[in-house]
Amino acid sequence: MNLKDVLNKDSKYLILTSTLLVFSTIAGILFFKKNHYYFSSLTDSRFLELVCHNGIMLLFIVFISLISLGYLAWVEVVINGFVFGMGVTLIIQKYGGWATILLLFHSVFELPAMILSAYLGRAFSVIIYKKIRRKDSSFSAGDISSLRLLILVLLVLASGVESIPRAFILKMIHG
Repeated sequence: MNLKDVLNKDSKYLILTSTLLVFSTIAGILFFKKNHYYFSSLTDSRFLELVCHNGIMLLFIVFISLISLGYLAWVEVVINGFVFGMGVTLIIQKYGGWATILLLFHSVFELPAMILSAYLGRAFSVIIYKKIRRKDSSFSAGDISSLRLLILVLLVLASGVESIPRAFILKMIHG
């Protein structure tokens, strides 16, 4: 089965999760524009540290999604979206537009990985729930494998994009 079919099995969940992420990011941006909080500096992170940190976050999202049929994952997605929005505002305030784009480009990979992690946990929980109820699940082991692989690829890409140019960008900004 191809990935498009896997994602279409519960597209309403994906759309709602994505919408929550967008609105919580906007809320984080708006909140910090009004309050003008500031932060001291960005630190350089190594690739493996980022893989571990982001991997733990994604596993946590899978786990809470698994134990709640995907619904508790929305709390984590909203929190991460809000924090991401605050980060966008803070980086814009400190470094400006281009630096913000360069420093946050990894989010193109990391945010979809977060949404798909919630979806993966939901798929796991649907399979388990349906087995308990002795019904056929719309999700299969192949679906789970496809999602895991896609999330892993997104995690590695996000960590690579975040770690490699970040050191260069910070040196460029700080002189």
